Amino acid sequence: RRVHGDTTLNMKIPTVPGSVVFQRVYLLLWSFLLLGIAVWQIATVGDWREANVAASVAAKDPLGFFGDAPRSSNAAASDMTKATEFAAVFTCGAALAVVFHVLKWNNATRHVTSAALLGIFSMQLVVLAYIIAVNGTYDKPAANPNGDLNTVYKKMGAAAIILVAVSAVCFVQQQICAVEYFVIEWPNMDDSSCCKVCCATGEHCSFGRFLVVAFASAYLALVIVRGAVAADLQQQLLDGLNEPNSKLFNLNLITIDFLYVAIIVSGVVAGIAAMQALHALWFWNAGSQNVAVVLGFIALAFETWLFGYAISHWEMGDDPETLVKAGGDQNDNDIDPSLDTIASLTLIAFFAQFVVWAAIGLFNQRLNSLAEASISCCQSKNAAAITGRIFVLVAVFTAFAVYLVRGALVGDISKQAYDMELDELNGKRVSDSLHANTASGWLVRASVANFGIGLGLTLYGLFHVFAWTRISAATLSAVLLVCIGLDIVCLGYGAKQAEFNEDLPSGAPEIDDTLSTIGALAVVQPGVNMVVLAITLIFTCGFNDSGDLVGDVATDDFTATAVSGETSDAGVTVTSASGSAAGSAAASGSAAGSA
Repeated sequence: RRVHGDTTLNMKIPTVPGSVVFQRVYLLLWSFLLLGIAVWQIATVGDWREANVAASVAAKDPLGFFGDAPRSSNAAASDMTKATEFAAVFTCGAALAVVFHVLKWNNATRHVTSAALLGIFSMQLVVLAYIIAVNGTYDKPAANPNGDLNTVYKKMGAAAIILVAVSAVCFVQQQICAVEYFVIEWPNMDDSSCCKVCCATGEHCSFGRFLVVAFASAYLALVIVRGAVAADLQQQLLDGLNEPNSKLFNLNLITIDFLYVAIIVSGVVAGIAAMQALHALWFWNAGSQNVAVVLGFIALAFETWLFGYAISHWEMGDDPETLVKAGGDQNDNDIDPSLDTIASLTLIAFFAQFVVWAAIGLFNQRLNSLAEASISCCQSKNAAAITGRIFVLVAVFTAFAVYLVRGALVGDISKQAYDMELDELNGKRVSDSLHANTASGWLVRASVANFGIGLGLTLYGLFHVFAWTRISAATLSAVLLVCIGLDIVCLGYGAKQAEFNEDLPSGAPEIDDTLSTIGALAVVQPGVNMVVLAITLIFTCGFNDSGDLVGDVATDDFTATAVSGETSDAGVTVTSASGSAAGSAAASGSAAGSA
């Protein structure tokens, strides 16, 4: 009997009564542990922020909030905390996606949660790299008055170690230890052409697709507007800091981080919204539907994160203790209204994602069929599959390599900055300082989030090459769109760094070559990922979809039928199919019966 068709290593545990239930409960427990540790990790970051707010209020310093609490000062600690916060939020969304996979138990949810688990693994490894850097600098008394690593950083590091291990266990368990999955086909689907993009004509089909496209497009537009407003404000802030004696705008102690998080979140969820729209515009099949629903969990996690910042912004508001009058007019006691606009758009976007998520799950009539093993969409199906796999493999490897180089450069420049700061704290004379401008630090921090998630998600491209199914193609398209969203954020910071560098007065030193290279690669990365996305969407012949579709087609909307004698969500017991041909025949038979 088949385990995952042709899409995994085909290793299986002995099939005994209840083994499917055991595997699902086993993975569910792991996912709960994943979620619990991620919540603990982000709560630890929250404690750190509370200490920073208190210190910043006392010092009346808006930049102090972006730094570190005085009693736990360290060169690498601030950057580590921001990387931890981003990784923890993504982990929360991915953990919920794993829970959803356990409930639906099909190959589409398996593929997208596998990609998410790779993202967790790579981002938490970045956090571990930071904890090593932080720990390595605490042997110098000047770096920490207490002479010991602050407990908050120990907690962040411990959580990262656990999450790296648990995400690896969940990933391996999903690939080689699970038994038969449910089939994800729906009735009333048109399967007349394996190259067909649009579904068959029908009132329900066109109406449902239209609503999904409309909702997802509206959400995408909302996110883009929010990101543009935040980017405009941060650009004003960077311009003002880059030019001495420049007038800024009134802000409060959370404004600097609020703007940064708004830009980062907008980049991530814009990619997710694009995939949700792409589901209806391009794929419109059961696989892409499951992928879009699972991505909704991650989008909601990031929207919740930003919503928390919006609440903090509203709480501080124009409070004299937290208000920083950077606008130049000491009689102006009002915070910049654009900040309230960002907070309001965040509230709307939070609920808008719920609407998009529900629409994708609700409208599933006349989805394009994935059961196309016996249909040839090109003259030489095998040759086309080999060619497509080679192109995708080369493209994915290139994208992965660029992320890896960016990560290495960021690590190198960060180490230089930390060493110089510690030398200054210890009273050493620094002969050669690191040349940067006000945009460089933001470029480095955004690049950490970008390559941290990019390494794991582009690595999934290798699984698409191996699986070569329509489901894996939709999943790879989704993760690439998420990466591209963050790529564009880094591109903006890189462009701003280059602009400041070009406007230097005569004789002023230019920025460090490593920073220039990081900025240049930030421009290259989105182009590379767009090429990979185009190749993924173009090369679609020769898919092994039958490996994901062994068994009967479900007899009810949004329910799945189990394979090998398992009971479906609809309460129907089916028998095992033998091989790809049998799976295709069973699917065709059920579709005919539904018709």
